Amino acid sequence: VEKVPDSPREIALNQMKIKFIDKERFNIVEKKFAERPVWTKNALSALTRISSDRLKFMLPALAYYFTTGPWRNQWVKFGYDPRQDQTAAIHQTLDYRVRIQGGARHKVTAKRSYANYLLPYKAVNWSKPRTSVIDKSSFPGADFSSEEQVETEEEREKMVDIYMFRKGRIPPYRQMFYQYCDIQIEAAQQLLEKSRVETCSERSGWFITGTEEKLRNLLTQVINDHIFEQRKKETETETDADADERNEMTEETAGTESESDMD
Repeated sequence: VEKVPDSPREIALNQMKIKFIDKERFNIVEKKFAERPVWTKNALSALTRISSDRLKFMLPALAYYFTTGPWRNQWVKFGYDPRQDQTAAIHQTLDYRVRIQGGARHKVTAKRSYANYLLPYKAVNWSKPRTSVIDKSSFPGADFSSEEQVETEEEREKMVDIYMFRKGRIPPYRQMFYQYCDIQIEAAQQLLEKSRVETCSERSGWFITGTEEKLRNLLTQVINDHIFEQRKKETETETDADADERNEMTEETAGTESESDMD
């Protein structure tokens, strides 16, 4: 196993100076890596409200990047090797493509465009590196600061949706990258608990082969169940509204007939 980087490259530190990255925001991100050694840029942007444009210069000074493998598309604190630590299993990446059903197409949008963007610092890869690119338009509200405008409850929920899967919420994009620990579905966590292995593999990490596909199927079922319930409620609401309208028409007709009788 190749050794992971334990410090940033000079070019990453120089980029920080050139782009005038302020120390206050940098410290916020640094503290996040003290709390958790592995992060997606999506989660950091949502939690810190620091834009992707700024994060792309901060992150190479704090962490290295997996382009492939169980922790692909994630930033890992310098000196920390998730392949050597079983507790890193919860930070593995689930690459989830939303299997859209007819009526749900309007709820989910395409995730990202591949802009001409090079990481200031490319890091560890287990095979040929392929840099994943997410441009700033992938983060709703990423360009605003919580200090500059007041967020509504739904706006806050949408920011959480960027990195966390929860029952009753539709993923905002057709392709999502979740950390296993951010899949807030009890059945998913139970599946992960019983699928652990003692040796980390290049393809499936700290879980048995096939775990990722089982997770995808489970998430798809959760989404389909939610959409079914939503459609059911909408149908019931429409039926009730039609019934009310018919009753009103019947009452109006009865009233007209009574007036005719009186004449």
